[in-house]
Amino acid sequence: MKIRNPLARPVRYVNAIPSAGKSWNLKERINSSGIHNKTIICLPTAKLMKEYEQDLIVSVHKILSDDSSFSVVHQLKAALASDFHIQVILCTHDCLELYCQQAAFDVAMQQALQEVSIFVDECPSGAFGAQVRVKHEAFAQDNFPFLAWLEEREKGGLFLDEAYREQMQRYYDENHAKSEDLKKIVWCLLRDSAVLAEEDERGYWYTAEAANPLILASQWAASFIIMAAGVDKSELLYRAEHHLGFPVIKAPTGFQPDAHRATFKRTNLITISYIFNEPASMNALAPVFPEVLMWIKRNFREGFLYATNNDKTLKGEQADFTSLADQELKATGERISMSAYGLNYYAGFNVCGKDEKFLAALGVKHTAAAYEGFARCAYLGIVNDEPFHLQRRKKYAECMSWDFEELSKRRHEQQNAERCLQVLARTVIRDHNNLKPVHFLVPDKQTAEYLQANYFPNCELNPLNFYRKLRDTTKGDTTKADVKSLLDKGLKQVQIAQHTGLSKGRVSQLVKQIKAEAA
Repeated sequence: MKIRNPLARPVRYVNAIPSAGKSWNLKERINSSGIHNKTIICLPTAKLMKEYEQDLIVSVHKILSDDSSFSVVHQLKAALASDFHIQVILCTHDCLELYCQQAAFDVAMQQALQEVSIFVDECPSGAFGAQVRVKHEAFAQDNFPFLAWLEEREKGGLFLDEAYREQMQRYYDENHAKSEDLKKIVWCLLRDSAVLAEEDERGYWYTAEAANPLILASQWAASFIIMAAGVDKSELLYRAEHHLGFPVIKAPTGFQPDAHRATFKRTNLITISYIFNEPASMNALAPVFPEVLMWIKRNFREGFLYATNNDKTLKGEQADFTSLADQELKATGERISMSAYGLNYYAGFNVCGKDEKFLAALGVKHTAAAYEGFARCAYLGIVNDEPFHLQRRKKYAECMSWDFEELSKRRHEQQNAERCLQVLARTVIRDHNNLKPVHFLVPDKQTAEYLQANYFPNCELNPLNFYRKLRDTTKGDTTKADVKSLLDKGLKQVQIAQHTGLSKGRVSQLVKQIKAEAA
C-alpha cells in the first residue's frame, strides 16, 4: 500500500556507477564555489571521511562514530549551532541516523537542520527496527510494560492506542528504556508502526520495523540529496516513497555525472563466472568453499582481488571463510573489504595516478598488479537473512500491509549484488581506456544476471555448476557424543577443542547443551 503525503518535501537522488564522478562533482562544487550555508556530508565509513577531508580545501569538522551514541549526537548538535563556524560537517550514516532518531520527537533538533544542505554518499540500509526474544512470560511483562498501551488491529499487529501516546513518549525518554533494541521497538510504535507479538518454544518474540530514521532529514533540511549506484532501486527510497509518502525525484543536472562517465566501457571484455545456479547462501557455500578456492588458484593464478565473509559458525559447524581464503590466496592475491568504498588504488596508474612506491606505502601488497590495474576479482561474500527472521518479517509486512516480496528483493539486491559491484569496481574496469580481458567470480547466477542487466550489458556469463552438498544431519549428534565422552574422561574444554578440531566457542556451546540435558 502506497502512502500519499501531499505536504512532503522531495527526496532527491543521484544514481551513478562507481567512478562516475558523483563524489568528485560534490567536492569540486564545494572547493570552487565555497559554502554559503552549513553542509553535512554523510558517509558510510570513517576511511571515506578521511578521503573527503583530504580532498576538500575548506575547513571541515569530523564526527566519528567510535564514541557512544549520546556523544555522537551531542557532537552533531554542537556543530549545527549558529556559533559553530566550520561550515562542512563530515559524519557517518550511523551518526545521522542516531540524530534523526532523536530529532523525530524534538522540534528544536529538526529546526537546527532548516538551513542545512545534506548529502548522503552511498546508500544506507532501508530498514530500522528490532526483533527481541524474552524467555519467560513474567519477564516479558516486566520488560515491556507498554504492551498494556497497545491495541490489536486487523492482521494481528499491536499498535499504539492514541490515549497512551504521551505515556509512551515519557517511557521512551526515560533511562530505564536503555536497551537499544527496546528503544527501537518503542520508537517504531511512536512512528505508527506495529509490534508483532508471537510465542514459540523458544519464548516470546516482539518485532517492530520502520524506514531508516535518516530519511526523515529530507523533511527538515534545506536540501537533501542521496548519491549511490543503484539508489533508485534501493529499499530506502522505496520505503521513503511508499511507506512515508515522500516524493522521490532525480537531483538537479549539476549533481549528475557527465554522460560519458555514466556507464562502464568495453563491457564485452568482462567475463562473470558464478558458483551456483541457485541463489547462494553461506550454508551452501561452506561445503564447497575449498573447491572454489582451488578454482581461483587455477584460473586467476596471480594478481587478483578477493573478498569473503568473516569466519562464522553455521548450524553448529565452523565455516572458516576468511582463514581458509587467506591461507590459500594471500600469497598471490590481495584481500579487500566487502565494504569497499572510496578511492581506488587497485585500478591502475591511469585511474589513481600513484606509482608502486606510493602504493606500497598505502599497504598494497601486490604493487605491480595494482600499478597495471587488477583485472581479476573473486567476490565470495554473501548476506542472507536467516529463514527464522524472514518468516517473522513476512508476517510483520502482512500486518503493516507492506509488499514483502518487493522489500525482500530490494534488500537482497542492495546487500549482495550492489555490494558486490562496489568490490568489482575497484578493478581496472574504472579505466575507460582499458583493453585487458577482465574476469570476475561471484556467488550465484542471480548476482551475475543483475550485474549484466544493470551495469555490464555485453559481458559473458560463465556457470561453474557447483552443486549444493547435502548436509549430514547426524553429524551434530555424533560430535556432541564425542565431546560428552571426552568431558566424562575429565578433559577440559581447551583440550577437547584440540582433540576434536572444533573451535573453543563450539565446544563451549556443546558443553552447555550436555549439562542442560543432564540437569
